[in-house]
Amino acid sequence: MERRNFLIAGGLSSLALIATPALAQPAAAAGPAITEQAGRPLRIRAGFLSLGLDPTGRVVELKDIREGTDYLAAGKSLPLVSVVLGDGKQDVPTQVKVSRRDRHVLVFSGDQATVEVKVVNHATYATLEVVGLDAAPGVDVRTLLWGPLTTRVTDTVGEAVGVVRDSGFALGITPLNDKTVGGWPKEFDAYGFGSEVKSKPYGEAGTQNEWGAAAKTSWGSILRAYSYDYSTVRTREDGIRIGPLPGFEGRILGSKLAVYGSTPDLVLTVVSQIAQGEHLPYPTIDGQWQKAARATRQPFLALSSLGASNLSDAMKFAKQAGIKNVYSVQGAAGPWKSTGHYQFNSGFGGSDAAAAQLVATAAAGGMRVGVHTLSNFIQANDPYISPAPADERLTVGATVKLTRALAASDTTLYADGDSGGGGHIIGHRLRIGDEFLTYSGVTQAGAGEWQFTGVSRAQWGSAAAAHPAGADATRIAENQYGGARGDLPIIDEIATRLATMANTTGVRNISYDGLEEASWNGWRG
Repeated sequence: MERRNFLIAGGLSSLALIATPALAQPAAAAGPAITEQAGRPLRIRAGFLSLGLDPTGRVVELKDIREGTDYLAAGKSLPLVSVVLGDGKQDVPTQVKVSRRDRHVLVFSGDQATVEVKVVNHATYATLEVVGLDAAPGVDVRTLLWGPLTTRVTDTVGEAVGVVRDSGFALGITPLNDKTVGGWPKEFDAYGFGSEVKSKPYGEAGTQNEWGAAAKTSWGSILRAYSYDYSTVRTREDGIRIGPLPGFEGRILGSKLAVYGSTPDLVLTVVSQIAQGEHLPYPTIDGQWQKAARATRQPFLALSSLGASNLSDAMKFAKQAGIKNVYSVQGAAGPWKSTGHYQFNSGFGGSDAAAAQLVATAAAGGMRVGVHTLSNFIQANDPYISPAPADERLTVGATVKLTRALAASDTTLYADGDSGGGGHIIGHRLRIGDEFLTYSGVTQAGAGEWQFTGVSRAQWGSAAAAHPAGADATRIAENQYGGARGDLPIIDEIATRLATMANTTGVRNISYDGLEEASWNGWRG
């Protein structure tokens, strides 16, 4: 499994990519948002970047306005925005015009849908926001795609932060709200040069994932984002069932991102201005923005087990190495009774109060304490699963119905749908009532009927039971260690628990290992 380090209030940060001078305050709006000139592309000014559009809405210019250098990848032009319909077909604009009602709005018109994008220019960046989305009668708009912007830059690609740069210029995008995802939907790879993205651009040590806002390709790099429509129940390509989200929260309308061009040494300054100017979270450490604070670069001493019994020895070894942080990784999960509810185990004191005492003891010796987590991994012994009945808010796939009664001792079941695919994203686990079952294979038994073989009963601490024909059998998504994943409400609870833990105990260095699981629950790329 890949490890990624993210930070709540101290420790490591994988996003502090570029050194930066003192951070400036948010810049005021500057200059016209959109410029028109007969016979030339429509242009959006975004810091040092001029983003040009042809009459059909395709990006035909990514120019450094200081020197006139165009960074657009030759022969790779795509629309600035397009939509994917419910049938999976892409609707690309056939024209773009400046709105007569508002000169800050671009109107992208396609055969099936029209998208209105408001452009607001600031001194170092521009924002693009979907303020209108109209579809033909009966047309379902499933996804809005931003770009990708295609560049010929290959020197440095910051996947997570969404920036690409060479020695003289940097181009970047920053999603500005929850509904705007820096990355790309897996099921629509063909619309975003997915086959040309390098899966391992840095050798075997690093895999490039679909949730990267920037990605390296065989010919350059791309900057990409999207918004998914969650207003109705949908099944993603990998079999995960999602939705709906209520009202405006579930709609594409409001999708928003910042675009900018900058000198490489000022990228973090621009990103800081975007975060402040657009009211994004802006965590600080000792008054410094976290992404630029030197405190985020401190090493730590990781121990397979850390607690009151060995804290003194751990601190001694850390001090000998010049390290000020000790860290409990404990297997791959951290010092918890179970992942999910994240209550401290006996080795770490068994309670938040005991953990706070351990942290205080370390602080008295000039040392900080960190703990490992597994994000939204849920172990089978966690209260979200055991004892029965398990929580209904686990990440799930499709639901099928039993076509024949299932006795408590049966090891073969029959259902009206194929639930065999999905690979590691889903796994081979079903829930029928309060019982969890696993299976090894699925074959078609007849018209509209499928046979599930190698069925193991009473899994995850549940009890085997008889189930009548017509009973629902729902696929349950498994994490990489064979446990479950939490859906959005459980993720919210886990985030609240870990934030409470950090605020209560003083634990500061926290790694969210397995963060990809929070994206693999369907609410992501």
